[in-house]
This record gives sequence, structure tokens and C-alpha cells, in this order.
Amino acid sequence: MAGETSGRWRRGAGRGAGRGAGPSRVRPMDQPRRVEVEVDTDGCPVAVRGRRGRVQILAVRESWRIDDEWWRAPISRHYFEVILESGRPLLLYRDRVEKRWYFQ
Repeated sequence: MAGETSGRWRRGAGRGAGRGAGPSRVRPMDQPRRVEVEVDTDGCPVAVRGRRGRVQILAVRESWRIDDEWWRAPISRHYFEVILESGRPLLLYRDRVEKRWYFQ
């Protein structure tokens, strides 16, 4: 059908084609990065600390937990969709196995 692709890389396709684009320039998108998070007494995030210093969290829009693959390597995360003081949304999660915070 028209518009379908085979799932393979095509020569000249995508941004940066012709400028050294290729597997060496491909990187995963939306990889989680570690972040310092301040929490209240209930464990809810109230601020994040990064390269630009401390940023207050105005609101938590939503939170949910994922617990999976307990029979292999366990995955246990508590996600928080928050709004920063700048109005920017941010997705945070606490890895309950590693006991570390990340943002995506």
C-alpha cells in the first residue's frame, strides 16, 4: 500500500539526511535521566533539583504505579505527572527497586 514502509532504514529518509546521518547518529529518544526530588511527608514530589537549581512543583496532575515482571527482574515504579513553577509539564518516576528518581 502507498505510504507503508518495511521498517528498514531508507537512504535519504529523515532529518539530517545527506549530512552524515546514519546509525552512528541515531540515539534513543525519551530516555529516563536521574534527578534529585524533594518530597513531602507522604512521599509526593514538591521540588526538583537540577543544573538550574531548585524548581518548585506547583501541582501533581496524576500519579500511578507500575509493578511488573516480578518473576524475572522486578519493575516497580511510581509515576507523577507534575507541573513546574514555569508551567512546564514533567513526568517523574521513583524507581522503587533502585530507590532513585528519574524524569522523562
